[in-house]
Amino acid sequence: MTRPLLSPALFLTIDTLDDMEMYLDGLISAFPEENVSESVSEWAERKRTLSGGLAAIPGRYDYDNAPYLREIADCLSVLSPVQEVYVMKATQVGFTVGVYENHIGYCIEYSIGPLLYISGDQAMAEEQMEKRVDEMIYSAGLQEKIRANITKKKGKSTGDRMDSKSYGGTFMRAVGPNSESKLRSFPNRCLHEDEIDIYPQNIVKGGTSTGNPLEKAERRTDSYGNLRKICGGSTPKQKSTSQIEPKCEEGDKRYYNFTCPDCGIQQPLVWAQLKWDKNQEGKPDIQYRIINGVETIEKNPVYYECVNCGRKILEHEKRELLLEKGRGGTAEWIPTKKPSRPFVRSYHINALYGFRSWIDIVLQWEKVKDDPLLLPDFINDVLGETWQERIDAPDIHELRKNAEGWERGYISDRVIFLTLAADVQGDRIEAGLVGWGRNKESWFIDYWNIPGSPHLVEDQCWKKLEEIVTATYRRADNVEMNVQIAFVDSQYHKDQVYNFCDQFDYHQESIAGVYPVLAREAIDAGKTTKIMKSDIKTPVVGLSDQKLKFALYGTLRKTPYAEGYPYGYMHFPRKGDQAFGEEFYKQLTSEEIFIETKKNGKQRITIENRKQRRNEVFDVAKYNIAAYQFAFDRYFEIENEKRKAQKLVEIQPDNDVFINEQEAALLYAA
Repeated sequence: MTRPLLSPALFLTIDTLDDMEMYLDGLISAFPEENVSESVSEWAERKRTLSGGLAAIPGRYDYDNAPYLREIADCLSVLSPVQEVYVMKATQVGFTVGVYENHIGYCIEYSIGPLLYISGDQAMAEEQMEKRVDEMIYSAGLQEKIRANITKKKGKSTGDRMDSKSYGGTFMRAVGPNSESKLRSFPNRCLHEDEIDIYPQNIVKGGTSTGNPLEKAERRTDSYGNLRKICGGSTPKQKSTSQIEPKCEEGDKRYYNFTCPDCGIQQPLVWAQLKWDKNQEGKPDIQYRIINGVETIEKNPVYYECVNCGRKILEHEKRELLLEKGRGGTAEWIPTKKPSRPFVRSYHINALYGFRSWIDIVLQWEKVKDDPLLLPDFINDVLGETWQERIDAPDIHELRKNAEGWERGYISDRVIFLTLAADVQGDRIEAGLVGWGRNKESWFIDYWNIPGSPHLVEDQCWKKLEEIVTATYRRADNVEMNVQIAFVDSQYHKDQVYNFCDQFDYHQESIAGVYPVLAREAIDAGKTTKIMKSDIKTPVVGLSDQKLKFALYGTLRKTPYAEGYPYGYMHFPRKGDQAFGEEFYKQLTSEEIFIETKKNGKQRITIENRKQRRNEVFDVAKYNIAAYQFAFDRYFEIENEKRKAQKLVEIQPDNDVFINEQEAALLYAA
């Protein structure tokens, strides 16, 4: 007997029918959009709005504010044949918003995926999703395309999460570079590799290297063939370990060229052509007045000089000169080489194109040009170039020859700030006192070798170190001084060092203190010191060991001028029987520079003590440099936390500001 076909709807309630309608609507919306006819830049200018809290220029997104980003973003469009894009860039050029975020919005709009976004670590990736991607989704009106959060068995959820978004039958995920399982868990059509120069070279699991994170992630795009889109962008770091620079070498190395309004020659903006008028002191000749409490610049000395005709181009002309060809201007990206394989493009963007003013860049250059700790950051963050350390060690004979006619313990009246560092050994503690003045000039005032048994907390060597730390020192002009920052190496005899440091006061709102320190080959990218947790009230300060070693040798290589001293020069005493002897200088220059070439052809430059020479003086000098840098960084962190609480404009770190404040405090106490 044949049964009649009955509609299932006859057996469903109205509520159930509504549920099914919602389900079918969701099912239909899950099918990817077809025939995408617009580019990423067209979508962004049609849909994207920037909020004032996250953007320097709020309102409707307009690529005319950063025209150099349009071509890069459009390489990620469905209609573009380009499969891989790599960008070596300065900071503050709008790249994350103009490329990554706009492409994510484009993918959500047209159901393109899966998309994998990799940031420096998992926390950074989730923060990007929460603070920027969510805001982009809301401002572009894409909320309805994001599937609601659904909790499944075992508490797992899908949909709209902090580390993932489901949309239109596909999804995007945000991960860090350290998890092999997350990098290779799914094939991905689109891959965003953000700030890849802070990724690890290799993922280490259980003490075993499991491979390079970029290679693992990129191989998961292979199944999409010519549909895949890989975009890697980064501010570069060390040349020897950079991952973005070799990626850009594989592409066609494009530079954004503008046209000189006088001679018509196309050229990119380069640092060598940025010029400025100087005053009698050789500083930028900035002339300004204070009107109603606000500085108003009357003469901006900075200009760009055409490489061909010498025409002075002022900054207010930049916006018009950078407009693209075919969009009201003449500027365009020009490749400089043939890519190593088809469909790969690479770009370079320095800060002269971006949102920072030229005068601000020049003033930063004046502050950092002679500072071995700060100069690498300028090369990376402003010029968008890798930093390569000098590979010549300081000359021990030159150091001894340049020692000066003052005795150990003498404190020049140019000293404003005192640091002390101690290196703890098995049968002694060695310590050194360094004074700091203007222009980061320093004086190695005194050095102590304190015999004893540091593994015993009650040993007299700790009492002697306490006396050195707490002593009152006197300058040549009779101004009394105290040690502001003391660093004590905690690599050996950790508990005893903690016990020593814990007896001194520590206040979060003050830079002063006696800190245990721990040297590591590297800490957070770009940092020299880092506050870490400890078992006592005073935190441990982590030190970037290699960065500080290169800073020390950079300092020791400096030689005096005919009249005066270079920025960051370190003085040593020569007068009297107690002057530093040959052993002191041998230890100060004891570590050697090594250049190793890896299997991939990249070089790694390090400073190491492979011959196990005595190097206590080297370490004490290194820790004193770290102590000053920590005080400098911490001072501006504390001040800006106060200003932020009062809703005041933050102040930029500046050595003159820091040392003026320390001098004012010193003279007030005197």
